[in-house]
Amino acid sequence: ACAAGAGGMSRVQSGGGEGSAGGLLEAVNVRRTLLGRRAEREVLRLLGGECESPMGVQARLERATLHLRAQIFETETGAPKTGSATGASDDPEAVAAALMEKIYGG
Repeated sequence: ACAAGAGGMSRVQSGGGEGSAGGLLEAVNVRRTLLGRRAEREVLRLLGGECESPMGVQARLERATLHLRAQIFETETGAPKTGSATGASDDPEAVAAALMEKIYGG
């Protein structure tokens, strides 16, 4: 089975080891990546999509706020539906649900 974001990589590299600024930066980037992937996977789950689903999802974390946007291509028409949502970064699934509601309605 395939997972959304499985090939994604959003990480800043820095020198240094455990306890250094580089180690702290790595821990922050791992958290940012995981929150983004959780949101992206939830969008895919809510769509009932597979790896071949024609769509793009972008998650951006800004302090404690998660910004999520998507472009989803309808298979029947090929026309894209787009939307964006913003919410608390500690609940990426809720931000994904809000995004899908904006795109497809309640």
